[in-house]
Amino acid sequence: MERDDILTDSTKSMLEMLLRPLTAQEVATLTTIPIKEIEMQLGEFLTGGLVAAYKGCYVLTDKGRVSIDLGEMQYN
Repeated sequence: MERDDILTDSTKSMLEMLLRPLTAQEVATLTTIPIKEIEMQLGEFLTGGLVAAYKGCYVLTDKGRVSIDLGEMQYN
């Protein structure tokens, strides 16, 4: 049985990109994933506190860094 909180390779890769501030369009361009899917994923990251948004850019939070290190989403 798979746990929903385990990071997939693509999710982990997207989080790692956000070690530096990027717009949703920049993430979409770098990943070749459609912008709508990127926006949905970034929304989930924001809700979970894994990224922060500032002036149209997204950047990884400390909580996001921990998630990458552990390989799973951190909700606390």
